[in-house]
Amino acid sequence: MTDFSVISDGGSVVLLLPRNAEARAWIAQNIDKDSTKLGDAVGVEVRYLADLIAGIESDGLSVS
Repeated sequence: MTDFSVISDGGSVVLLLPRNAEARAWIAQNIDKDSTKLGDAVGVEVRYLADLIAGIESDGLSVS
């Protein structure tokens, strides 16, 4: 099962949605608590997405 999903509608912000407890813990440890959230999902500007995914994958988690 994938740890994170990226939800996009083609705009400049995507949602990074954690799919399990390990992914939620990763967000708690690595994403600023004041970041924009919608439920469990975190809003991410597209220009930062590649670096964020690289960090997630380097910690052994998966993104789809």
